[in-house]
Amino acid sequence: ADGPVETLSRFLETMDRSNLNDNARKDAYAMLDETTQVALAERAKRAALVTGRRFAPWDMLASGRFRMRFAPAEHSGMHATVTGEHAVVHVLSEGGKERASVPMARQAGRWRVQLPLSRVRDADPPALGSVVPDPRTNPSSVVPNPRPD
Repeated sequence: ADGPVETLSRFLETMDRSNLNDNARKDAYAMLDETTQVALAERAKRAALVTGRRFAPWDMLASGRFRMRFAPAEHSGMHATVTGEHAVVHVLSEGGKERASVPMARQAGRWRVQLPLSRVRDADPPALGSVVPDPRTNPSSVVPNPRPD
C-alpha cells in the first residue's frame, strides 16, 4: 500500500542500514524493479566467473559504499509525479540547492525503485579460431583470431 515516496524512503533507510547489516542488502534488492534485479543477477554471474566465488544478486549492492549525496529536506523533501504504472520521486535538499529524480515502477501491485545501471558489455573472448574485427582497419575487414602461445 506504500506509494513511491514511502517506498523510496524505505529503500534509502534499508541501504543505510546495509553498512552495518549485510541482510539489509537482500531487503533492499527486494524493493528494486525486475529490470534492475535482472541486471544485478547478471553482474553477480559475471563476478563469479572472474573470481571463482559465488555471489547473490544483492551482493552487487555495495555494502559500506552507500552514501547519499545529500539528505532530503525534513518536510516536503520528496514528492512524486505518477503517470500510470511509472513514477518519478523528486528529492530536494534543505534549501532546495540539490535535487535528484528517482524513477519508480509499479510491479505486482507494489512500487519498486529503478536503479540506472549501465549495461554490462559482453566481455567474453571470442572462441578460438573465430574471426574478430581488426580495429586498425575498416570495420568490415576481419582477421583470424590468433592462437594463444
